[in-house]
Amino acid sequence: MPVTRVITRKESLRVRVASGMLAGALLLFAAFEARASPRFPRPPKAQFGVKFTGEAFSGLLGGLRRGSEGNYLLDARFALNSEQLGLWRDGELYMDITHIRGAQPSSRLSGDIQVASNIAAPAATRVYEFWYAQDFADRRVRLRLGIVDLNKHFDAVPGSGQLNNSSFGVEPALSLNAPASIYPEPGWGMTAGALLGKDWHARLGLFQGQPARRSAPLSRGAMLIGELTRSSSPAEPVYMLGMWHYAQPQGGGFGNPASDWGAYAAWVTPLPDAQRRLFLQAGYSPAAASRAPYYLEAGYAWDGPFSGRPDDRLSLGLARAWVRTTTATGLQAETALEANYGFAFGDHLMLAPDLQYILQPLGTGAPVPNAWVALLRLYANTD
Repeated sequence: MPVTRVITRKESLRVRVASGMLAGALLLFAAFEARASPRFPRPPKAQFGVKFTGEAFSGLLGGLRRGSEGNYLLDARFALNSEQLGLWRDGELYMDITHIRGAQPSSRLSGDIQVASNIAAPAATRVYEFWYAQDFADRRVRLRLGIVDLNKHFDAVPGSGQLNNSSFGVEPALSLNAPASIYPEPGWGMTAGALLGKDWHARLGLFQGQPARRSAPLSRGAMLIGELTRSSSPAEPVYMLGMWHYAQPQGGGFGNPASDWGAYAAWVTPLPDAQRRLFLQAGYSPAAASRAPYYLEAGYAWDGPFSGRPDDRLSLGLARAWVRTTTATGLQAETALEANYGFAFGDHLMLAPDLQYILQPLGTGAPVPNAWVALLRLYANTD
């Protein structure tokens, strides 16, 4: 049983001081490397977009029970350039509003802990993101403050985005061990990014410890995360390394300890034709209170697999999480195998059938038969 520990004011101050020092280091390093660094793209002019994601989720065999359910997510995004507001250059104001409806089929059908559908969430309408970003140092440093989705800036593996299992977003060695600022309800946070030389991108983020409690962003702990990415061009491999630390005033129990930390690494390499990519990711969180101390994923993405359909995409993935449960000693592993094909119809519509086989679903903590899950997802957008 994990031991509950109270985080002192001194420890909380250390987190704030460390985040300030790291942010300052990013700024100084960027200043020294300014001549060799590329620049962030200029913030866009006024933009508005709507995206609809709907799915039919079916438990075919195994799991908790057979059946079908539906989910949908409606997403409206607004962006304004600071110059258009009659202010300074290189600033962006961004807002994202989401409307979620549907069920939570992993808890009702498949019984998996990694969550087979990455849009499944309690029904809600909320301001999902609302932040302001400003570029400095000739657009080589970018600071952001507001309600921020951590996964849009950290722990996001290029090439895995079309896979529907939630583990291909934020890996579970982070998401199952700490209340991160991610879907469906991000919290307050600030991020700093710097382009270091022509190949390196460094990021630092500080997020509130309990994202669902936006009214008290400074009183319930914090998560500090840093990431370093190397990517010289789309035809070259991407290397990613990140670390995070989480602390809250009180805690205890699996998935919500008083403090925890972890690291992740990813590698993405394009194949010679540049239309296909392989990716690998590993996550690690060694604390005794960590619910998911280890994670490993691998995948393959192919853009335009058939001649005459250049915008289609084939995606294959494996996600394996080692989990501590309350009904067994030691670690147990849940593995999800996923195949997804996206049929693109023009620039604004995609239909994507998806099949997943989940070995040893662990969402209930008790033995559940291996599950076959099918999803049919529809994407429509105005962008």
